Amino acid sequence: MFEKADQALKDCQFDQAMNLYQHICLDFPDEAEGYWGQLLCKYGIEYIKDPYTGRYKPTCHRLSFESILDDSLFNQAIERASSEASENYRKKAQEISDVMKTILEISNRE
Repeated sequence: MFEKADQALKDCQFDQAMNLYQHICLDFPDEAEGYWGQLLCKYGIEYIKDPYTGRYKPTCHRLSFESILDDSLFNQAIERASSEASENYRKKAQEISDVMKTILEISNRE
């Protein structure tokens, strides 16, 4: 089910992926990756490869005024993750938060 959910997320089929991640969390409530996947779906996060650096950067398809860092799904993922995974989630969430802030600032100026 993880493979299907991850593929749907990569294909930007956020609602389908969200449904699959929710089922994963029902079956495996202590699996942090299920909550992280739901979080990415909620905000429509797609990772795009930067042609200059080769690094994958987040893009937001669903903006919100709510910070991803304050989202309950983020907190659930952090609580259930190993210390290493938790640190990785925190870094990624901060990067997503920064991207969202930039997009909202541009939107407010327009």
